[in-house]
Amino acid sequence: MYVHPAPIRHSVSSIPPVSSSPLPFSYAHIVRGGKWAATNLKHLKDFVVEEVLSSNEVTPSPDGFTVFLGHFTWQGPEEKALIKLRPQQLPATDKIDTTAATTAAAATKTPRSLRCLLRYIGLRVDLESGAEYGYYHGSISPLKLTLLRVPLAYHIEVIAPASPRQIIRARVEERILVRETPELYQQILGPLAEEIRKDGRSIQWVYNILDHKKEVDRIVFEEPPLPPSSPPSSTPSGGFLLVPDPKWKSHPNPSDTPKEEWRHHTCTAGLACLAIVHDRDIGSLRDLRRKHVPLLKNVLEKGLKAIEKVYGVGPEEIRVFVHYVPQFFHFHGKEGK
Repeated sequence: MYVHPAPIRHSVSSIPPVSSSPLPFSYAHIVRGGKWAATNLKHLKDFVVEEVLSSNEVTPSPDGFTVFLGHFTWQGPEEKALIKLRPQQLPATDKIDTTAATTAAAATKTPRSLRCLLRYIGLRVDLESGAEYGYYHGSISPLKLTLLRVPLAYHIEVIAPASPRQIIRARVEERILVRETPELYQQILGPLAEEIRKDGRSIQWVYNILDHKKEVDRIVFEEPPLPPSSPPSSTPSGGFLLVPDPKWKSHPNPSDTPKEEWRHHTCTAGLACLAIVHDRDIGSLRDLRRKHVPLLKNVLEKGLKAIEKVYGVGPEEIRVFVHYVPQFFHFHGKEGK
């Protein structure tokens, strides 16, 4: 007999309401998207700011990012986009440079200075998922730097189109704790999770990684799933894939630094990896059953061994955990410092 997991505490502000319908891809986006998308931008001149969701001057973001809500001129009339911007820190760590963050926020006090900051930032792709997420290294020319008096380099995340749920998550709000019972899950979060997974767009970037369409050169370890024809008893885990977390900004670029040089690299001070399971029927911690115990043990044991082999960081230095409510509804764990 299955016993439902114990009630779980989480932030009520992290549970967005179920939207009536996802934002559609417009005809304009399809036509122009062949040229412009969240993953192939060269600049931010086409971004129109509608609201600053978080900054030191508005509501401080816990991760140090200034978050802008708006739209690109090449998007459809009903589409929105998010830009997350944070001054780049020293490459040896992912700790936030609060002084630089304050300076960047000071440059966004007025609409004019905000437009100038975004207009003069040039972009270079750090990581692209092939979906609505794009990660960039942003920089400002020395000439403009003296004019704006802002940091030289930035970590930038672009989400376009941004769904209502993604916009809600980007807002910094007062948080309270609730005790989620099985009944509350069935009424609120369960239907939301099912709707998001059926739509599929918000987790397409995950499928791109699992299908080796993106980030192949960043794979730390993979245990592939067995073919569908294999008997159920022959696969104790179902397989998983370990990749650097997109939030691990100081991770070396594989095109510049071969994997052999990742071991004991200075970037390991900010080590953060995602262990993504191949089983697409597991959306979150709530979907786990007794049959998934071998999978969890496999992720823990082989994930730690892979991190030690590739990065030279021992298991005694690593935290392994699962977020709930998850950022995206495809089961994954986090392994890092």
